[in-house]
Amino acid sequence: MVRKITIWYVLLPYLLNYKRNLLLADFEKELKIPHQTISKYLKQLTNEKILKTEKKEKHAIYSINFKNPFIYDYLSISEKIKTYNLMAKSPLLKRLHELFSKFFSESSFLVFGSFAEKLTGNDLDLLIVGKYNKELKETIKSFSLTYGIEIHSVPTNMDNLTPAFIQEIAKKHIMINNSDLFVTFLIK
Repeated sequence: MVRKITIWYVLLPYLLNYKRNLLLADFEKELKIPHQTISKYLKQLTNEKILKTEKKEKHAIYSINFKNPFIYDYLSISEKIKTYNLMAKSPLLKRLHELFSKFFSESSFLVFGSFAEKLTGNDLDLLIVGKYNKELKETIKSFSLTYGIEIHSVPTNMDNLTPAFIQEIAKKHIMINNSDLFVTFLIK
């Protein structure tokens, strides 16, 4: 399968930590793409002021330009690309997305913790922002029983999240839907 490289794909290494400072070699290593290919996208992102660069010795260090109002959109699209790439690798994650899709208009879902990092395990941590009604609880319970994976649901609103919890989410997460909401929250 040929990977389609886009400017949003090049931002994927930042999804581990929006405040990262990266060298060209970091992008090459994490994306497994030659630096010649990545360079043109980094130049475009820098010209559009999505990324900013700082020279250190002979190397350019790239970081996200949070002053650019389009950064929310760029990161949201990158988060969606990440989610769809991971669903291609994990039928379990894809099935979770399919089952929860009927709740997308009322709730936002984010998988976090070890499952988000490894795509395997006996348990799955699930942040739910919005309605957490009986039908959703039944869907979670049915999924858990069918696939033999314990789901730890954390229903809340964004105002109730502690800084420590936000830090945990930022490191290991998969935004199932409504990436705009989560990106906006994680940037702030």
